Amino acid sequence: MEKLFFNLKNKFQKNKQTIKNFLNIILLIISFGILIYFCIENENWNRVMNTIPNLNLIWIVLSIFSIMLSWYFESLSIFEITKFVENTYIKKSKIYKITIIGQYFTSITPMGVGSPPYQTSELIKTNVKKNSASTIIGTKFIIYQVSLAIYSLLCAIIYCTLYHLKNHVIFIYLIIGLGFQMFTVFFVLIFLINKNFFAKIENASKRIPIILKYKKYFKKIKYSINFFADAFKSILQYKLLTIKLFFYSFVQISLVFSVPFFVFKAFQHGDSPALEIIQTQCVANTICSFTPLPGNAGASEKVFLDLFSNFFLENEIVIAMIINRMITFYFSIVMGSTVYFFSKKHNSN
Repeated sequence: MEKLFFNLKNKFQKNKQTIKNFLNIILLIISFGILIYFCIENENWNRVMNTIPNLNLIWIVLSIFSIMLSWYFESLSIFEITKFVENTYIKKSKIYKITIIGQYFTSITPMGVGSPPYQTSELIKTNVKKNSASTIIGTKFIIYQVSLAIYSLLCAIIYCTLYHLKNHVIFIYLIIGLGFQMFTVFFVLIFLINKNFFAKIENASKRIPIILKYKKYFKKIKYSINFFADAFKSILQYKLLTIKLFFYSFVQISLVFSVPFFVFKAFQHGDSPALEIIQTQCVANTICSFTPLPGNAGASEKVFLDLFSNFFLENEIVIAMIINRMITFYFSIVMGSTVYFFSKKHNSN
């Protein structure tokens, strides 16, 4: 009977993973389909191909370098936390590879939820203990989310103050996006600050009969949360390390948000509104942050067209949006999938 149950459980998990992968593929196809729609609409693709020779390609190269440099700063965060938690040295090249793989799963899963589990599993392959790996990626995730929430709030205040956001629909979405980011940070920090919070959930769930069957899983989760909370608090006690981690996250975010500026300069505009474009991209990212499609597909394209029309000419804006999405979203998929494929191939051999 136990053997039958075990086989059924394994079969269910395999089917569940298959369904999950299938849904991710469907969502990714939809995401690609949205870009294809913008490319074929009004023969935009021909316009893109005709525009590329007239672009200053140095700025396009800089935009790609900016994305890759943002991955480097994320890998520095993982590297520093790994050194602290595990008291061991791992080659930065391995951490960078893990970061790129994480970017791939961030791009192909809704709201980037697939990245932490895969980064954790890749970190375990470098002989980092399971709980430590979860703590490292979890700490990096929280530092990044707190940094992003602060960054977004500041940019939203500046943007609304200077530009008097008149579009009420966009303003509402901006407030919802900020609320979503703040809630994510608040929810995670509750578990860290108050360990009894999970204990209360555990006690309340004991009244539900079906939950009793999974009591051992609750104990494992409780142990992992407590381990993570203790490690995270000990990291915060080291002010220099904490400052470095927040600095890396702010630089990482700024590099990604700088891409539209590089695209703007590629169109050979003489102006240099770098700060204005960075904060506009931050606002655009906040508005799209709760979109349930990989890469915030659909919302990202629409919001870019709305917010960046102040910077690009009417005959440039759609082409600029397509180029920007290729660099910030599809480039991550191509690079990440390539690294992930060769990593799996190497591990299988």
